[in-house]
Amino acid sequence: MNVPGEDQYRTKGVTYCPHCDGPLFKGKRVAVIGGGNSGVEAAIDLAGIVEHVTLLEFAPEMKADQVLQDKVRSLKNVDIILNAQTTEVKGDGSKVGGAGVS
Repeated sequence: MNVPGEDQYRTKGVTYCPHCDGPLFKGKRVAVIGGGNSGVEAAIDLAGIVEHVTLLEFAPEMKADQVLQDKVRSLKNVDIILNAQTTEVKGDGSKVGGAGVS
């Protein structure tokens, strides 16, 4: 992402492996950055573990394969926000609390 707060909150909520770290977020609300194949696959996988996923894509449309887009759009606990440029990672100093987007 290369945004303020990313390094500070790495391993405190900012992770890069949904398969490795997804179970740590069981029952929580998470955000996935990116609407390409990797981001959409992460959102799909996490949707089976977490309470809610917000998928943030900076472009006006997702770039993932159509079959993945169809699947992620069918999931009731996933919201997709397009034209959402991630600008920062916010937190309380010990864990992530949210992301700034424009």
